[in-house]
Amino acid sequence: MTRVVLYTTPYCGYCRAAKHLLGKKGVTFTEIDVSEDVERRREMIGRAFGRRTVPQIFINDTHIGGYDELAQLERAGKLDALQGICSQRDAWASTGEDWVADEFLFVAQEKCVCAHTDGDVRESLNDAFGELISR
Repeated sequence: MTRVVLYTTPYCGYCRAAKHLLGKKGVTFTEIDVSEDVERRREMIGRAFGRRTVPQIFINDTHIGGYDELAQLERAGKLDALQGICSQRDAWASTGEDWVADEFLFVAQEKCVCAHTDGDVRESLNDAFGELISR
C-alpha cells in the first residue's frame, strides 16, 4: 500500500492545496503539523534535503517536493505512475527477494517519473541512467 506523508502547517495555503489534490484523487495520507513541533520540523528538513518550506511531500519515503512539484506530476499524468512504482518497489522489498536498485531507477525513468531532487543528485541519477542504458 502506498504511504503518503505531508509535513504541513495549519496556515499554509499550499498545504491546503496539496491536501485537496490528494483528497480529490482518493489518496489517504498522514499529515504532520510542524508549526510548533521543533523535532518534527528538524525531521522534515533532514528528509527534504534541507528544504524548510511546507508542504513537503513524500510517497513511500520518496521525496516529491512541495505542492508545485505535486501539481506538476499530476498535470503531466505522472502522479499515479509514481504511486504505482513506489508500491511495486515496496512489494518487491516485502517479499524478501533481492532486487537491484538501479533496475528500479531504470523502470522509473522509462515511465518518465521524476521526483524533486537537487541539481547534484539529478546529475548523478542521469549518469546512472546513462550507464544502465549503455549496458
